[in-house]
Amino acid sequence: MNSAIYSAILINTLKLTAFCYWADTRALEKINMKTECSNGYETPSIWAVIIIIILFMIIYAYISSKISERNKRISREKALPATTDALSSGVLYNIFLSDGKGFKNVEIIGSIEGDDYQFAFSGYEGVLILKQETSKKVYVKKASVRYIEEV
Repeated sequence: MNSAIYSAILINTLKLTAFCYWADTRALEKINMKTECSNGYETPSIWAVIIIIILFMIIYAYISSKISERNKRISREKALPATTDALSSGVLYNIFLSDGKGFKNVEIIGSIEGDDYQFAFSGYEGVLILKQETSKKVYVKKASVRYIEEV
């Protein structure tokens, strides 16, 4: 539907431009469509109309895209409601990595970001700290975690 509206506006703009181009300057003077630029040359005020139409089309496209995005977001939320669940410490999880290895019944103690504690290994921008049942700590790269399952 938007493309039909845009094409209709474009066709009307082109018709208006063609009228201005082929019209007699005396006819334009009779209907007061002449203005004088700062450099002294006279230009038909139709260019101001064309610029206003183009600006209107840009504003219309912006507003319609925002409305479309909002409608998509609303329909997405109706189909699949958003949840605020998050991982928490003190709960046991099964954590499975992308290489197939897994850690069962571990507790997430926390995480280390790249600048925290001057973590020495390169490429470890984020690390999860896990505590196993034997009280040993495991440091797992966040990017290698495939999925986490609550026990």
